[in-house]
Amino acid sequence: MMRWIGVLAVVLGGVATAQAGQGDLVIRAHTVWTMTQGGIQEGMVLVRAGKIQAVGKDLDVPEDATVLDMRQSHLMPGLIDAHSHLGLASDPWAEMDEAVFAASADTQVLDAFDPRNQGFEQALRGGVTCALMSPGNRNPIAGQMAVVKFCGGAQAAWLIKRDAGLKFSLTQAALRYDRRPTSWPGLITFIREQLDLARQFDGETFDPQAAVLKRALDKALPVFLMASTPEELGAALDLIRDYGLDGRILGAVQADEVASRIAAQTVPVALGPVVRLNKDRDLKRAGQLAAEGVKLAFTSGAPETAASDLRTSAIYAAKYGLDRELALKGLTLHAAQMLGVANRVGSIETGKDADLVILGGDPLELTSQVQVVIVNGNIVFQREEK
Repeated sequence: MMRWIGVLAVVLGGVATAQAGQGDLVIRAHTVWTMTQGGIQEGMVLVRAGKIQAVGKDLDVPEDATVLDMRQSHLMPGLIDAHSHLGLASDPWAEMDEAVFAASADTQVLDAFDPRNQGFEQALRGGVTCALMSPGNRNPIAGQMAVVKFCGGAQAAWLIKRDAGLKFSLTQAALRYDRRPTSWPGLITFIREQLDLARQFDGETFDPQAAVLKRALDKALPVFLMASTPEELGAALDLIRDYGLDGRILGAVQADEVASRIAAQTVPVALGPVVRLNKDRDLKRAGQLAAEGVKLAFTSGAPETAASDLRTSAIYAAKYGLDRELALKGLTLHAAQMLGVANRVGSIETGKDADLVILGGDPLELTSQVQVVIVNGNIVFQREEK
């Protein structure tokens, strides 16, 4: 006998999950935004054992399935934050940077990650189901990044990719008075010196840092370069070109000023929080970048801005010129591709993880509230009706 759910009464503590049922879960929605096949009107999604089993219209509903009837709502993949510090122990500001060494390629952000962090509940309320966890910006070579889900539980449930990339910071934040580099030109020189040394690494000697940098040089490990001004962005593009790196750019506040070069090198960009901008010129930059052919994703840099504001950044970008489809993909599929996890998340397709968000209206409308969030097939948030 099928179990129909209209409005569920799910009581959550932190990010503890609520099982939709022991069997299959079927979701009906006004529109299913697949990100690969457009929007399916009056669509359905079948979830089984935490994975998407089928997507379409008029699907056969298994006899013992739980049916979540949301035919007035919109269903889309879980949102992906392409750069976040949320979850770094109890105090992310204290944990996100190496305090002594300017180069720390061999450190891993997961060493400071707390999968039970209380901040995840706010992210889930905003529809954000996973993120690229990153070190901060105060070291030129900051460390290794990981892609995680905000669902808690065993590591197998929340860890998507341990070695998602290596972060570089080309910003003024990476300068210190008490150690190299102390100037911005010196910062670029320092990074090049480290990469040149890694080129000579033979694997015979014990040098964990050189070993990680050598993986980046061999394109076995993507690099994410934090850069905002035209000068920083130019230096980032030079490093990607000169060392043959598999690069992505983070932040990119003024990237529109070098958009043609970014597009020519086919380097993806994860934009800093658009929600923080207030000038028309700045709000239009995302659309201008996309018009040049640059692939975009969105970031919160949480706790710099709230992870729950990630969708708001895409809404503002779309309002000021970014194509609506690209805005949605920037929150989902394009972010997943940029982070190397599109085989698991980022779209509603058969075989992918059942990480889903149900909204009360158009995803790119500020008034559309997140109603239900599902991670690994489990309901982890449901808005209570007042």
